[in-house]
Amino acid sequence: MDGVFLMAAKAERMDREKWVHSFGIGLTGGIATGKSTVASILRSMEVLVWDADTLAREAVAPGREALAAIVRTFGSEYLLPSGELDRAKMRATVLIEAQQRKKLEAILHPAIQQELWLQLEAAAIVGTPTFWVYEAALLFETNTDKRFREIWVTSCSRETQISRLCERDQMPRDQAVTLLQTQESTEEKCRRATRIIDTEGDLPSIREQVSAHWALVNSHNQMLYKYKY
Repeated sequence: MDGVFLMAAKAERMDREKWVHSFGIGLTGGIATGKSTVASILRSMEVLVWDADTLAREAVAPGREALAAIVRTFGSEYLLPSGELDRAKMRATVLIEAQQRKKLEAILHPAIQQELWLQLEAAAIVGTPTFWVYEAALLFETNTDKRFREIWVTSCSRETQISRLCERDQMPRDQAVTLLQTQESTEEKCRRATRIIDTEGDLPSIREQVSAHWALVNSHNQMLYKYKY
């Protein structure tokens, strides 16, 4: 009987992955390349968008297993008095210690994917021909990109990234440079992208690109309406 349950669970997982690959669009790009701007434009077009940062915060809320795993791995000193994760302290640690960063990612990424699925189910779109977007900085680095129908990459120059980080986060230039060195280059991300969005220009130019890309995605809708979950 256990074998039957295992086979059923495997079949359900395969159906889930097939649906995500048919209708999920991954949005990624280096830090400060304009992912949030593109996501905001998509939301204004009434596209359903989930972002990894928000999902991560929900996945490590007090009482959740991911937070307990972080405490077991890193210690209770990474908790605030409120019982919440001290994100600033954790960020400072993983920024300079690659091994610690890998440990955190091993906890966070499965938890984020589980939270994403729960929210997709709550939105009542699972199994329907509805395109949706998942915004995450580390799609390629975690091999999550292979799950999605398309990967959109936001692109701007490295100097623009540094300037945006310094201005937006009040970050010293040397820290901004160090942060960028921990990520895959924009050039490499663009090489692996389905579609590229140039964010060097003004908001109308970015919006025009996003609208054009989304129109192309929707042009495949008639074919995908035949898909059965």
